[in-house]
Amino acid sequence: MNEVSNVIRITAKPWDRNLKFSYVETSSTLPCNTIFPPQDCSVLFPVPPPPPPPTTGVLKVETFQYITVSDGVKNTYTNQDELIQFGSTGILNPATVSYVNLFINGMLQPLIVYKVSEGVLTIDEAPEKGVPITLQFIKIFSYS
Repeated sequence: MNEVSNVIRITAKPWDRNLKFSYVETSSTLPCNTIFPPQDCSVLFPVPPPPPPPTTGVLKVETFQYITVSDGVKNTYTNQDELIQFGSTGILNPATVSYVNLFINGMLQPLIVYKVSEGVLTIDEAPEKGVPITLQFIKIFSYS
């Protein structure tokens, strides 16, 4: 059987969780009644995945954290509220980091419930008294 490049061959039923795909080789002599889609139809038919990123190195990543504990009343926290004994680095400027994550009582919070600016964290509702609050900052550096 002649085969075409950039074509996925399904080897299981679509509802099967173990669905496997394989790519077939190129041939320019396919008959018109083939089950393979025509070439140059990447809009309608998937193509092989892009090559993996270069393995010449690992991206450098730095993480920082701001840790405090809720007093049960306020919903705005500053660098003065941080617990430095846990290695807090203060509330960084979000424009200088790649990601900011807020954890309240260990649970990741959606972006819509808090605002961060340099030195200030504002949460929509005050957490219960004694609940830990961790603001995580992640900087990802590109290859250089």
